[in-house]
Amino acid sequence: MASLQAQLAAAERMEAMVAQAQEQLAHLEAGLGQVVASAVELSTRSAASMDATDLGHDVEHLVDEMASLRSALEETRALGA
Repeated sequence: MASLQAQLAAAERMEAMVAQAQEQLAHLEAGLGQVVASAVELSTRSAASMDATDLGHDVEHLVDEMASLRSALEETRALGA
């Protein structure tokens, strides 16, 4: 009985992790869309007025979030193995 309860608890934790990963992916997708729109806007400006600092920070933030998500998914995969 205890083994079955432990398996059920593990399955519930995995479901919660999957839901959280899906939420993070949706957030990242929205962020990527925003970065692409900013890049397009930046590319249409004249060379003299180009300031890519904000865009660079946005991209850096998204890369950090993707690395964090990847790490969490790898941990989840290791727990399931």
